[in-house]
Amino acid sequence: MEVLEGMIMFRNFLLIFLLTSIPFLSGAQLRISEFMASNLSGIEDPMMGQTSDWIELYNGGTTTLNLSGYYLTDNLSKPDKWPLPAGTVIESGGYLLFWADGEAVVDHTNFKLSASGEFIGVFNVEFDVVDSITYPEQRSDISYGRNNDEWVFL
Repeated sequence: MEVLEGMIMFRNFLLIFLLTSIPFLSGAQLRISEFMASNLSGIEDPMMGQTSDWIELYNGGTTTLNLSGYYLTDNLSKPDKWPLPAGTVIESGGYLLFWADGEAVVDHTNFKLSASGEFIGVFNVEFDVVDSITYPEQRSDISYGRNNDEWVFL
C-alpha cells in the first residue's frame, strides 16, 4: 500500500512539475491567476457578508470551458477535495472567483487557505493537475498572483 501511495505522489509531483514548468502544454490554459490567503479587510463575500480567503481562476484559452467535473484542492494527495459546481463555465479571457472559507456551498470551497503557505491545485475530470502552486507565507490583505509567469504580491 505504501508503494502505491508513493507512486501516486510521484506521478502527481511529475504532473505538477511538467504543467507548471511548461504552460503551453495545457491547451485550454485554465490557470490559477490570483488568490488571497489572509483576507482580513479586503474584498467581502456578498453571500456571507464577510471577508474570506479566495482563489481566482482565469481562462487564457480561446474557447469557453465547462468546468463540471473539475476540482480545487489544498491537498495534493486529495485532488478531488472540492468539486467545482456542476454547470460552472468560464468564458475565454474570463475570471472566476471561489471563496476558500470552508463553507462548501455554491462557490465556497470546503477548505480554507493557510497564510503560512501551502498547496493549491486545480484538477480535471481525470484527476490530472491543470495548474497548481505551492506558495510561501502570505501577507494580510495582499493578494498573490501571476505577473506574466512569475508569482508576486499584488
